[in-house]
Amino acid sequence: MIKRCFWAVAVVPLFFFCVTLQANAASFKFGEADISVGGSVRYDVGYKFSDLGDIPATPAGQEDSLTDFFLESGLSRANLKVSYDKITGFAEIGFKGDKDGNTVSTRHIFAKYDMGSGNSLLIGQTDSILSIGKPDQRMMGDDILFGFGNLDLNRKAQIQFNHQAGPILYQFAIEDNRNAVINGSPTGAHVTEQITPALLMAVTYSDKGIVLSPSAYFQTVNLKANDTTADDVTVNSWALALNGAFKIPAMTFMYEGWYGNNLSTLPGPPGGDMRPSKKTSNMLAPVADGTDIKDVKSMGGWFQFSVPVQPVVVNFGAGMQKADVEYSGAAYESSVQTMAVFANVKYVIMNGFYMQPEIAWFDYGQDAQKTLGATYTTGDNDLGSDLYAGIHFQYDF
Repeated sequence: MIKRCFWAVAVVPLFFFCVTLQANAASFKFGEADISVGGSVRYDVGYKFSDLGDIPATPAGQEDSLTDFFLESGLSRANLKVSYDKITGFAEIGFKGDKDGNTVSTRHIFAKYDMGSGNSLLIGQTDSILSIGKPDQRMMGDDILFGFGNLDLNRKAQIQFNHQAGPILYQFAIEDNRNAVINGSPTGAHVTEQITPALLMAVTYSDKGIVLSPSAYFQTVNLKANDTTADDVTVNSWALALNGAFKIPAMTFMYEGWYGNNLSTLPGPPGGDMRPSKKTSNMLAPVADGTDIKDVKSMGGWFQFSVPVQPVVVNFGAGMQKADVEYSGAAYESSVQTMAVFANVKYVIMNGFYMQPEIAWFDYGQDAQKTLGATYTTGDNDLGSDLYAGIHFQYDF
């Protein structure tokens, strides 16, 4: 039986290339294995109106705003699922394209074993169990408020244990250590020593339209002194999050709130900071302080209301995150923050195919350094904002 199990998993690559190009979903049997193929095609079209904030004052009269038309792929994906006896294998790749080029990435690839009695073991790459839940926000490349209150979009290799007990799901996971970003460098040379893996846990209660899901994350990295001028530096990263939802026929309300320490370990752009490149520091990163660091605390969250108004669903939401700065002196802010607001209308054209007009505003707040560095002569530190007005098209198959 074990040989047949491994053989069933081995057919994943073959069938992935043979059948993912079909127009409709496919479910069939191959020997004793159940095979299903699916995916999602996503495109966004519209305009982005950018307030560039405080920019270099050369030459005089430089533009401080831009309008950009976009027609680009959201994060489309194709997946394959193979189930045999108590083992399920799943693989999904993502496709994303814009004016700067196309990218292909591995989103999920894992095997899951049903141990019975509500227990299961997952090994491979899939979603993090930290801050389970996401808003239905589309513009800015399907980033669903990441960097504006949505804490973790992480998908990493992990070992995950799940236990379902009635309406409660208990989850525990270990992941490879997440790389930390530090603002500046502690004195001297260091080598990185991973003290703990990333440790995560979540408990999700779901029953009668109510969902509550507290989760937590912790890891320790040691920057070990590698010359006589340096000291060992310990970087502790942790987060506590609470996600939830409340659903009645007239409305669904979803939310997330979180608080953490040194959360530049988040994925995506370096350290989970979605602000433009002209920023002088990462808003979630600890700050180098001589031979040591200063820890940076941060907090944030988002909410969304969804109201069905036949034949559409109206979504409205907002998010915000804020971090201490921890630099000293009058030249720096005490904290920095980002915020976003969005509204969209989901209209189903046919089964699996829908369009979603959306207006979304993303404010990048202020840079930590009040003068934005020596090349900025205005003395201001506004990082600007983006306003999107567009339509998201999606076909799930």
